[in-house]
Amino acid sequence: MNLTTRRGLRLAATLGVAAALTGCGSGAGAPAAPAGPSVPDVVDDPLDRAVSTLQAVRFPARSQDLLGDRSQAVDGTWIVCTQDPEPGPAAEGTVVELGVVKDVEACPGAVAVATPPATTTPVPTSAAVAEPQRAPRPAPEPAEEDDSGGAPPGPGRQGP
Repeated sequence: MNLTTRRGLRLAATLGVAAALTGCGSGAGAPAAPAGPSVPDVVDDPLDRAVSTLQAVRFPARSQDLLGDRSQAVDGTWIVCTQDPEPGPAAEGTVVELGVVKDVEACPGAVAVATPPATTTPVPTSAAVAEPQRAPRPAPEPAEEDDSGGAPPGPGRQGP
């Protein structure tokens, strides 16, 4: 075998090994393929919007009243409290179960936020308005009399 043939074989072997290594990864570090389309988050949405959002990405929805056995007309008066499955990848066509309540009701298990009661301050009428009471001024103390006729002591004058 001549030198040119050996170099050619060596190059072919190197390229073959490199191609085999890049094409046959061990899977470590490779991103996992998504399991399917992603279920959107529809919690806190009105029921009609939630159903439309889910149907747009091919997930059928089924709603259940969380506070009783009332039927839900698909309109904006119901709010989604829970969804199953949660947002994320899911098989296409998976039915999304929605737990709903009327929009004037709290979701079960929700932490109620206490609002302080409104305080009302009576507004005084003009007849009820009174001037604030002021403390009387203390009476001035009488001045001491002296021989100077009330003139203050000055240079050359001395006080009593």
